[in-house]
Amino acid sequence: RTLEKWRRPICEETVTALCRQVYPHFERRGIAFPELRFRKMKSRWGSCRPQEGVLTFNTALIRTPVDCIEYVVCHEFTHFLQPNHSPAFYAALSETIPDWKARREKLKAYM
Repeated sequence: RTLEKWRRPICEETVTALCRQVYPHFERRGIAFPELRFRKMKSRWGSCRPQEGVLTFNTALIRTPVDCIEYVVCHEFTHFLQPNHSPAFYAALSETIPDWKARREKLKAYM
């Protein structure tokens, strides 16, 4: 519990900074900056609620390398463009983060 209290603000700071870093790519496409939320999740790294303009991130992301966190951030932002995991979604994700497949594989080791 103490470790979680220590990690959470670091996670929030890191993920928020990465969201601000990638946001200009999505802003050009008419996406408003979302509300960011953080919580412990058992089976997901993040989630997107496009209708509400909310991105939620797993606080355990802080235990992963920054390139994996960046992948999750871009993945969730891409759901504002494509709300599913269709080929169009992955094409849009590839525009932002071309090596997403390698990062996703790397991230699997941490779940």
